[in-house]
Amino acid sequence: MNSERRRAAHFQSAPVPVLLVSAVLALAVFLADLALPVEVPSVPYAALVLAALWLPWPRASLFYAAGASALLLFANFVSPPTDDPSIAVANVALSLAAVWICAVLCYQFKSGTQGAAVQGERLRAVIEEAVDPIILIDAKGQIVTFNPAAERVFGYRLDEVEGRNVKMLMPSPDRERHDTYMQNYVDTGVKKIIGIGREVIAQRKDGTLFPVRLAVAEASSFGGRYFVGTLQDLTEQKARERALQESEAHLRAVVESAVDPIIVIDEHGIVEDFNRAGERVLGFRAEEVIGQNIRMLMPSPDRERHDEYMHRYLTTGVAQIIGIGREVFAQHKLGTLVPVRLAIAEASAGGRRRFVGMLHDLTSQREAQRRLRSEEHTSELQSRLHLVCRLLLEKK
Repeated sequence: MNSERRRAAHFQSAPVPVLLVSAVLALAVFLADLALPVEVPSVPYAALVLAALWLPWPRASLFYAAGASALLLFANFVSPPTDDPSIAVANVALSLAAVWICAVLCYQFKSGTQGAAVQGERLRAVIEEAVDPIILIDAKGQIVTFNPAAERVFGYRLDEVEGRNVKMLMPSPDRERHDTYMQNYVDTGVKKIIGIGREVIAQRKDGTLFPVRLAVAEASSFGGRYFVGTLQDLTEQKARERALQESEAHLRAVVESAVDPIIVIDEHGIVEDFNRAGERVLGFRAEEVIGQNIRMLMPSPDRERHDEYMHRYLTTGVAQIIGIGREVFAQHKLGTLVPVRLAIAEASAGGRRRFVGMLHDLTSQREAQRRLRSEEHTSELQSRLHLVCRLLLEKK
């Protein structure tokens, strides 16, 4: 890159000597035309126009053509090559045509090369400023371009990898197989990764391995085949995925080990999770419930009204039970009713709304309350019986 910048700076400083040489050449051509007049003096003047190719401006050839035309006309006016005016005019016209054709061709060529140079500079700037590593290799697998992002991610400097085989950035066994992959593609044209992209493992300078998403494209330039690889470092993404998986596994363990039933539904009322306590209390297996509407666990009339409750909450946002909790009846698989205390919370993730319900079985509590009331009633009856007996004894 530094050598290219030096060449560009040298090219930009070239106009002064080129202009001096052009002036000397123009004077020489003009004097030669006066001293040795020819009938069609197009060649020396066209050569003068070609000197504009050494200047960085595409329109320089047009200015040179204008100057050459002026010199040609002046030379023919001062020292005409023939006494026949018609022949002289024809010769001058042919010479001017040759000069301007040469100028137009030079202008088109220079515009094209300058446009290509500008596009090349823009492409180079894009590659240099890219956030992700970009590596260009030739058909032999040798590294041609290694941008700053690649230097940062891999730990190599450009001069450490330029001209070396790209397999130095790969761990085994891909390192040993890479040249075979390249040769097979060159021979057969069968693509295994080019234009497709996949996740692979790359190797840093210090030997550490890290995951990347690799996309490879093929390009042809000046008769050669090149391959452009764009890599996205997946280290942080994989770390987040592992943390999320660990969090989900921890949450799953908490849900599964919970004493009370926990049920997760989506915004349509479809059951997404049903823990073991739910199986024990309600009698259903998880696979019998997951994917079904939660209303299957409700008795009438709540079963028929549930979808309306959900729609009203999603539309108005008015909560009647969410975040409040209340005692309701759930329906066991056998059809019996189970008294429960229901608490519901809402959670949003990935743009989806979910509802988590926790149920506390009140069967034992209700049975204990019933026994207590029964014992209290029995005690009260016994007290009354003793009172009646005492009154009867007193009358006797």
